[in-house]
This record gives sequence, C-alpha cells and structure tokens, in this order.
Amino acid sequence: MKRDKTKVVNQAGKKLIVSIADIPSKKKQGRPSVAVRVQGQKAVYFNSRDEADNYRSTLVAAHMQGGTYDPAERGTVSAAIDHYCAVQEGRFKADAIAWTTMDTNIRNARDWIETREKIVKAEFVDLPADHWKCRSKGRYLKDDKGAFVWDITPRAGVGSMPLDTVSKKLIRDEWLESFFDDLDNKTKREKLTAIKCAFDLAVDEGWCLHNPAAQIALDADKYGQSEEEIEAGPIVRLPPEHIIKIITEAEKVEPTVGNVKWCYSLAIAFFAHTGLRVGEFCALKWKFVDFENERIYVRTAARREPKGEVRYGQPKQVKKGLTRGRRSVFLTPELVKALREWKMRSPKSGDDDRVFQRHTLTVFKNTQSLLNDTLYPACDAAGVDPLNFLDLRHFFASLCVSEYGDNWERIADLMGHESTSTTRKHYAEWIDNEERDRADAAAYGDRTGWKAA
Repeated sequence: MKRDKTKVVNQAGKKLIVSIADIPSKKKQGRPSVAVRVQGQKAVYFNSRDEADNYRSTLVAAHMQGGTYDPAERGTVSAAIDHYCAVQEGRFKADAIAWTTMDTNIRNARDWIETREKIVKAEFVDLPADHWKCRSKGRYLKDDKGAFVWDITPRAGVGSMPLDTVSKKLIRDEWLESFFDDLDNKTKREKLTAIKCAFDLAVDEGWCLHNPAAQIALDADKYGQSEEEIEAGPIVRLPPEHIIKIITEAEKVEPTVGNVKWCYSLAIAFFAHTGLRVGEFCALKWKFVDFENERIYVRTAARREPKGEVRYGQPKQVKKGLTRGRRSVFLTPELVKALREWKMRSPKSGDDDRVFQRHTLTVFKNTQSLLNDTLYPACDAAGVDPLNFLDLRHFFASLCVSEYGDNWERIADLMGHESTSTTRKHYAEWIDNEERDRADAAAYGDRTGWKAA
C-alpha cells in the first residue's frame, strides 16, 4: 500500500497532515479505493487519484486560510447554524420533513447562539403566571397571526467565534453545561444533535476541517431513576372504559375530507388493540393486513434520521439481530370490520399504500403530528388528561396480561420485546396472585421454623 503524505503548518501554528493511499483490496471489490486521511480522522475514499489530489488540495487550502474559504463571512458558528437552518427549511419545502420537525430542529440549533423569552403583557408583569387573569386572557404578547412575540438576545461571543477555534472541550464543558444545565438529558441530546449537524454541513462546505462535536456523548444516569421517580409507582394500568370513552369522543370529532370520514378514531382504536410502536404504525401497508386470517404482519418501521428525515426500515428488535420485531399481531373482529370499511372509503387503498395517512393525503412523519391529529383532540373532547401512544401500548399489554397471565413468551412475542426479561420488567407488577403468595409465605415459614417472641 503506497502512501503519499503531505504536512503543512498555517500562520496560527496549527499542523495538518494529509495522506493518500491506494487500497488494492477495495479496488478488487469494485469500491472506491483511493483513501484520503487527515491524521486523527476517518479516511474518505475516491475512485481516482485525481479526485483524491483535488480533495487534498482543498483541505490544505482551507487549513492555510484558518479552516475557512471566507473567514469574514463563512467561518463563524453563526454562519454554520444559519446554513443548517436554511437546509432544514429546504427539506420542509421539499416535503422531506414536517413543519414541526423543521421548527424544532431550527430552534435547537439557534439556542446555541441566542436566548429567547416570551414577552409578558404590561398589565400582567406583576402577576404570577398561574393567576386567573393570565390564564383567561393570555399572559404573553402575540402578533397579528397569533404567534408569540419573542425577546431574542444573542449569546455574547458565541456566534462570531471562528469555526476552527471551537473545540470539543469548549462545546462539552462550557457551552453545553452553561447554556443547557437545567435541561434533562433527552433535551440536551436534541440540542447536541443540532450542533453536530451544523458542523457536519460546515465541513461539507469546506468552512472547517473537522466536527469538534462529533465525538461528544452525554453520560447516562449512573443509577437510573431517582428515588422520587421510583416511588411514583409502576406503569399506570388504564381501565378499558377510559379508552372506550376516548375512542367514542374521537368518532364525534372525526374530520371529513370531501365526503370521506377520516380514520383518526380508528387509529386510536388500532393502537389500543395491537400495541404497535409509532414507527411500526406509520409504516404499515395494506398488503400486510391479512383480513382472511384476522392479523397484521409487522415488517417495517418508520425511523427519523439524525438530520430530520424519515426512512422506512426494519423494526426495532430486527435491527439488533433478533426476530421478535418481525411479528404478527391478531386483530379483533371489530377491528377487522373497521379496517375493511376504512379501506373501502380510503383514497389510498393499494397494496403499497400506508394504511393510516393524514387528511392531507401525506404520511405521518413524526409522533407530534400524529398526536396533534388523533389523540390530543380526542382526549380534549373526552375531558381527560392527554395520553400518548406509549399509554395505548401499555393498555394493550394490560389486556395481554389479563389474557395470558405470566406466559411471558407469548406476551413478549406480541409486544415485539427483545426478551421476556423486558416484558417482566415492565409488567410483572400486574400479575397479582394473592393466593399463591400466601401459600409460599406459609411454606417458607414452615421450613425455617422461626417463631416470633
């Protein structure tokens, strides 16, 4: 393997070592075989030596200019985030992501360079947020379109910072901790994903040589749940009449498109009677609904890509090399009947069409849009606290526990769990056998022979 190495040092004293090497094994496989590697980074492969030389020249030129082609305009954190936001807007216009996804991604990115707060109306400045006047009239200012008016303040010295001066340590130990210290780990990860994507795009544009945020990972909580979370109790077991009330109210507020009554109430009933994950639900096609044998086949699931896109691939546990993700789930006779009726009136009922779609005839692309269209309006109409789709999945599990008892293999198969230990961890407390517990206690006491004084 012949290697051609180039070493340069820019005016700031920073060193760059770039090597080019031919990889014969990759050439035999018909894959790009010329590797360009910056020391300390993964190699990038090209089909020809000329392409590799051009790429190396680009890297060297960028390094000698401080890591950017145009330091005055394109070499700053603010410019990278602006570019990322523009890409998100382009994806939304191309119908690649939903508006809520675009808005969330942009907000997560811009939070690195600015802070924003809602503006309180003058008459409510001295009143607490939970005062009845604030609740009835709205505490915050809104514009003519009904959107909140924000007070936006740039973070001092962040947006104007050159990209090549940003380090992993700066992002992890200073920015992440000072900007988002009061947020939970899930929200922090969303913020971190946004800055990673922004730097990825900056690298693609040649504005900087590497992504300092790429290797940053948040530490998991060492001991899992807090004491308060543990004492809050197990998963709530919802009674059937609670779910029936929500489905009934959903039918009353069901939207109509043209002369077609839509399927949002059916979607809620489907979740509650099959226990599918959201991604599995969104990916389900008509060809995987077996009306004759009254079952559905879970074969694919919708996945959100890191940059906000949606991809259809394997279900959760299949991705890990297990088989339970690909499964069949029974359908109740009433659900079969409702699905037949929906297929007859659905504008999209071909084998490769998705079973459930929005009333705009587009597929569901994220959980939030699905909640906004289906479950939230139904809960409002029923006058109950908002549920989510995990609650409906747990409801299905509760029916399985009632039917199969401690037959954990059968329940795990239906739920698509990795193993029976996962099923037991979530639902073992629902198995209530008082008679068996009393018998075990008596037998154990007889064995020890201990008598209380």
